Amino acid sequence: MLNISCKSPVTSHKPSSYFIRLAALAAMLMAGISNAATVSQNDFNSLLAEARQNGAVPVQVHLAAVSLSQIHAGLGAVNTAMAQKAAYLVSELGATALTSGRWQNGVGQMGLHVNENGLRILQSSANAISFTRGQQWYQRTNLNGGDGSLVRIDNLLKAQGYVDVVVTTN
Repeated sequence: MLNISCKSPVTSHKPSSYFIRLAALAAMLMAGISNAATVSQNDFNSLLAEARQNGAVPVQVHLAAVSLSQIHAGLGAVNTAMAQKAAYLVSELGATALTSGRWQNGVGQMGLHVNENGLRILQSSANAISFTRGQQWYQRTNLNGGDGSLVRIDNLLKAQGYVDVVVTTN
């Protein structure tokens, strides 16, 4: 345990032992901060089990903290920077991430499907802040699935690898 105390109020701008100890404490705290993406252990275990069972699992990844003032100052620059961060992460994940079902909102979040190894890479990645369970494809579509048809399509895809569908437009 580190004990930092100051016996008298600081009244000068000269470096004092108090400031030196405070700077040392800050350096020690910063050294202990990991650059790995965070996820709760319960979520990680659940994601691993699902990836094991299904071959892949959807994840939502927080790439960077973007403030409203950054967006207001230049949305195009933010979009470009976030696309680059997403590309770095996708490159790091390589074949552990599926090529379909990806999305980006342009302001720091993306979604994709990864296998077990992809989850482990994400957990130790410096290219993401955090991740959590993502949504299934049928939850991110504008198709009407209130009758359960999209879930049935998903189940058939998992069971036989393909689905014949009839698309009707109005």
